Amino acid sequence: QGFESIFPRACAPPVEMAPPHPKRPRHDDAGMVRVPLNKKIMACVKEKDLKTALEVFKQLDDKNLANEFSLGIMLNVAVVCGSTQVFDTFFARCQAFGAMSAVVCTTALKGFFESSRPGEAQKLWAKMVDPADQAAEQPNTRAFNTFLRGCLMLGTYTAAADAWGWDQARELADCSSYEYMIALCCQALRVNRAVELLEELRESSVYEASSVAGAGVNIARAAVLLHDPDLAARGVKFAQQALSTETWQTTVPYGKRGRDGVSESREQSNAMYSELRRTTLLGAADRIEAYFKDTPGRTVVHDKLLVFAEWDPVLPAATTLKQEWGITKLPAPSPRVVRQRVQASTAGSRIRWGALFDDAREVKVEICSGSGDWVVRQAEADAGRAAWAAMEIRRDRVFHGVCSAAMAGGGDLAVLCGDALAILRDKVPPASVTRIIVSHPEPPQQKNTTLESQAAHLLMGPFFDAAYQCLGPCGTLCIVTDSLWYGQLLCEIASKHKEFVPLVMGGRKLVGAAGGVRLYSGPPGRESGVDPAAATKSYFATLKETENQKKKRDTEVKILVLCKVPEAGRAIWLPAVAKVSHRSGAFGTM
Repeated sequence: QGFESIFPRACAPPVEMAPPHPKRPRHDDAGMVRVPLNKKIMACVKEKDLKTALEVFKQLDDKNLANEFSLGIMLNVAVVCGSTQVFDTFFARCQAFGAMSAVVCTTALKGFFESSRPGEAQKLWAKMVDPADQAAEQPNTRAFNTFLRGCLMLGTYTAAADAWGWDQARELADCSSYEYMIALCCQALRVNRAVELLEELRESSVYEASSVAGAGVNIARAAVLLHDPDLAARGVKFAQQALSTETWQTTVPYGKRGRDGVSESREQSNAMYSELRRTTLLGAADRIEAYFKDTPGRTVVHDKLLVFAEWDPVLPAATTLKQEWGITKLPAPSPRVVRQRVQASTAGSRIRWGALFDDAREVKVEICSGSGDWVVRQAEADAGRAAWAAMEIRRDRVFHGVCSAAMAGGGDLAVLCGDALAILRDKVPPASVTRIIVSHPEPPQQKNTTLESQAAHLLMGPFFDAAYQCLGPCGTLCIVTDSLWYGQLLCEIASKHKEFVPLVMGGRKLVGAAGGVRLYSGPPGRESGVDPAAATKSYFATLKETENQKKKRDTEVKILVLCKVPEAGRAIWLPAVAKVSHRSGAFGTM
């Protein structure tokens, strides 16, 4: 049928056609030119190739052939490539063109959330659900879930609750919608509301065992923070019943969206993901159940949870913690202690590790900590010798990490929620950290024929500058990835930062190098400040390893290690562990 059938309003000629514009091809000719170019732009989405997409779109624009579909694809390219400037440009063009279909609005919602602008996402959502506003098409289920998922990632419970209160929300909600909303309620410790929604899901026509199990585990996680054994038992029971039922789906054709046709590779991927999810949820439920059997008292962890809401600096940190994290619902610590701990979120202050951990021990940092499984084990292994700080931008993962820290005892682990670059640059005191581990950062793309990328990613030049600033003498920066191409790209980027000296590790297999920076096969070890005996695989690492096994690819992770040299030109082979002194006090300007 061609792309024009999807957007007839933008492409179909009027009933009484005026003479064609002298510079514009006739409709039939226009379609023959436009469709192949739109397809080229679509290919750039998967490849995350912003440069080529802009070049192809210019060809359309110069011939006055860009339509609603062209603008929508370019908006999507900007989102996946993380280009806020290009996104804003094409969103404005979509609005001016009247190209505000549900598909375009859904892409725009994703873009606003991924650029940490929940306020803009809320404004767009309000337009979509306003029957008097004809500028944007009303949301469908996918748009609704995109909004809820964005709220979950950024921890904006109140915005999600308002959206759920929309009079047509129940008509759009599917099992994912319920799971997202229940997770948000648990994250904000609105556990009674979470249980209500779970009961509603269990009785609804959109019931799915996977979503019920996930919701049950999240309720149990909230119960850990509230130290409510009865609520935990209830959540675990919900999860275990769903996980053991015969209705558990090991394959969901084409995921939860559904598509026509058959795809063997997609079915295999879904089966692999579903089985891993089932195993993960079972393990989480069992650990929470065992925790309440073995732990008589409650572990205080929220006094080491620091939230950096960089997208809304006006909002006081204490308000954020009250509304979106439910801090006031906790039996302890006291509100005064929480306020002291979250002062690091205010402008101009830096963290004082010595006060946070009550001593002046060595501090290690994991970035991209996910659900916290790996860093919790490392903190346990380093107890009494070193403290750990876990950095993660997604608040749903931070919620899981805080729960894991609570069950592990909490004391030597802090959880920092926010953008890692901003925290390193603005909040961590200079020369105050001995080790930085970056665990499986998201690549800008999965592969490329050259060592370059058009998509934005965390580990670009400014990150290396900020990491160098935070590290003490002989401190190390270790980056772990499962992507050989990304590892080689990182070697190329790191080689431009001459202030770092690459670590040479004998006995490891060398798999890549650029500018003297070496990429090795195998997990990080003691040279990076990691206890190999305490190493455990995160959910993401397990997922990638399983994918690589299925596709018969190399399953070994790759690492590169850089060292901050105390004296220019000094060669480093085995880094010393630098003890770092810290000033007293909770937080303040260093």
